[in-house]
Amino acid sequence: MKIDVSRLPGSERYPCTRKQLKVAAGDLDLNWVTMGYPEKRFRPSRLTRLKRQPAGVVVASALFSRQRSSHLSVFAVRRDEYPESASEAFVDHVLPHVLRWLRDQTSKPETQELGHEELVVSWDGENHDIIPGRER
Repeated sequence: MKIDVSRLPGSERYPCTRKQLKVAAGDLDLNWVTMGYPEKRFRPSRLTRLKRQPAGVVVASALFSRQRSSHLSVFAVRRDEYPESASEAFVDHVLPHVLRWLRDQTSKPETQELGHEELVVSWDGENHDIIPGRER
């Protein structure tokens, strides 16, 4: 798995390291994995149709397309807004949930795919929130 990583200034961090991401993903075949590349911050697109809007800053996004390609993006957050305990919770609980969601998407029969599916993870300063996209 190739991970595109953008360097960050000392005042920012990612919710996980590249190594933690590789270990957690294991044998999951992700088509594209990015950490701050090409976008350092999450930008809602027209494909983003969430059931509810994030209450805080978006730290990760997982996409699964109609063409059966999977994409995981991890976004930069300010160190003073995202403590080490949040990073540990992300690696221990949130990242496995996101990767399990991607595995579930890839195991669906091709006839079941109706469109792009997305899962977004936000941080509100105290907790992570996992927000699924709407059915299309």
